[in-house]
Amino acid sequence: MDHSRRHHHLFVSSTDSFTYFPNNSGSDFTIQLPGRLYFRGIWECSLISVCLPSEVEEDIVILCDLCEHSYISNTKLPVLRVLQKGHVNHNGSFNQTMKVQITPIETETIRIYMRTISGKVPTFIDGQVKCTLLLNRII
Repeated sequence: MDHSRRHHHLFVSSTDSFTYFPNNSGSDFTIQLPGRLYFRGIWECSLISVCLPSEVEEDIVILCDLCEHSYISNTKLPVLRVLQKGHVNHNGSFNQTMKVQITPIETETIRIYMRTISGKVPTFIDGQVKCTLLLNRII
């Protein structure tokens, strides 16, 4: 992938990489990128939109292995976003974006997984999840 770019939009789905990761599910999936991403400088990741297979019945924590760890529910986790019940628009976008600093120097895979605030796997485990991520170099 182009190393000189200042940002990347990634449109990913839990069904994208079954060939590489046959155990992917809607609540835990890894994406094989078409090329290696290099993060020179300081980068941030934002979840721009998410399309879930069912309504969010309780708060959901979206985690991503690109993100720096945050403190949540008495533990450190790579939190990308917390979806609060009733705070996602009908089209899956958000009223405000949350920017999280990226930790790896380079990667060719991205893992996105979800848990409820209490640490349980969400009930939509078998449904398809689609996410739009914005990776943005700030320095």
